[in-house]
Amino acid sequence: MTGAAGHASVDPALFRKVVGSFATGVTIVTTLDSEGSLHGLTANSFTSVSLSPPLVLVCVERRSRSLAALRQSGVFAVNIASEAQRELSIRFATNAADKFDGVQTQRAATGAPIFAESVAWLDCRLSDIVAAGDHDVVIGKVVDMAEGSALPLGYFRGGFFNVSDEQSASQTRGQTVFSVIVDHGGRVLLCRAGEGGKWSFPEAPGDAGGLPLGGLRERLAEAGAPTTISFLYSVDEIRHRECTLLLYRGELSAKPDLADRENWRFFDAGATPWEDLLDYQTRMTLKRYFQERSQGRFGLFAETGEGGHIAPIVDNLRSYSKEDAERQLG
Repeated sequence: MTGAAGHASVDPALFRKVVGSFATGVTIVTTLDSEGSLHGLTANSFTSVSLSPPLVLVCVERRSRSLAALRQSGVFAVNIASEAQRELSIRFATNAADKFDGVQTQRAATGAPIFAESVAWLDCRLSDIVAAGDHDVVIGKVVDMAEGSALPLGYFRGGFFNVSDEQSASQTRGQTVFSVIVDHGGRVLLCRAGEGGKWSFPEAPGDAGGLPLGGLRERLAEAGAPTTISFLYSVDEIRHRECTLLLYRGELSAKPDLADRENWRFFDAGATPWEDLLDYQTRMTLKRYFQERSQGRFGLFAETGEGGHIAPIVDNLRSYSKEDAERQLG
């Protein structure tokens, strides 16, 4: 291990990577506001503070809507995420307004929502909030708790991993990843990794053999879907994978002849396996694509670090925010 002391400034990107080298568990912190609406966020900055009284803390970004709700209600629950809650953890790491849609919850004694599939949960009343840079340290007094038998979900260097398996989500961390929406008569090509895997757009890591677009064209041709890649469709920082995803639009350059029809398929909007898509970003991007295709007009999405915006490509499409799109697409 190398390093140097005495520097006046710290590189934020390097700092993020270094602190990400500390493997942690994953929690979903849930609360409600004064009107009873549910809020929540994914956090790995969680620890116990005291045994007597029983205190825990979690660090929350100060701009978070969930933090504002927690301040109103004075209660929150810490759900320690299980391996089965990987997708749920990804969803709660976004700024979506509908995080609880379709999610079954129970109510703890304080009224905070808890998830039955969690490894364990702690029901807390707010004890103190301490300002710390761009985050607030939220300290809670535990008033109730329970544990189950599930295995925990882990987080290391920007990727989730299962304690029962090797880390699987860190292969692309810090990289540029190229991906494409292949359109064939209104149907979109999706693929999945292995039997029972999640569906996603075809992609290739940017450093794969020094090929253009990471060899994405070659991968598509090998799969039996030779594609002409055209316009850039979105640029997105995928935080849970710690990569930048460049997603293009593409069209088949020859009749498809898929070699693996179990794991490579074309789907229209009605037949898309929405609940089996890789993650929240894939789902929202595909919904946006089908909607814009039906309207015959496309926008370019870019994650700016401030929620992201969709810029017009044609004159009659106004610029709108990522949150606007999430509300429209549901």
